[in-house]
Amino acid sequence: MNERRVGAYLMDLLIFILYGIFSITLTGEILRLLFENANLTLTVLWSLPLFLFGMLFYFGGISVLTRGSLGKELFEIKVVAVLGRITFIRLFIRDFILKYSWYFPLVIFIYKLLTSSRENIIFYAIICLISIGLPLGISLLYFKVKKRSLLDVLLNTKVEDSRKSEY
Repeated sequence: MNERRVGAYLMDLLIFILYGIFSITLTGEILRLLFENANLTLTVLWSLPLFLFGMLFYFGGISVLTRGSLGKELFEIKVVAVLGRITFIRLFIRDFILKYSWYFPLVIFIYKLLTSSRENIIFYAIICLISIGLPLGISLLYFKVKKRSLLDVLLNTKVEDSRKSEY
């Protein structure tokens, strides 16, 4: 099941990155129409409401319906509550805030690579390594030792095979 968890994780990460790049690109184009000098900082700040709305929809709304995410649905695993119920807020905190929000600097880095703006690229690469490496390293180390995700422990959830019968 660990291979399926990794596959679901990577699929959701891809959706996160693509939607992030879409949000920044769309906002950047709108800002360029309104203002002549729309820099990256302004573009990213203005793109956050669009980005957060999409992530609320994906990691909150869709996740409640699929009991996890599209990635988990595709790889036939689901998030279940150890105590209580799976709620919109619980899934949003688990999957967006605690799991994927660390990747937003990567979204900005990839956006910078895709655009002609390559200034300060080393700075963004270092920020990406720190913002992704530290939480990912802690999570992987915890999983290796405890055989359970740190997110699951914090939110009292677990990931199960959705192919198993519910009876």
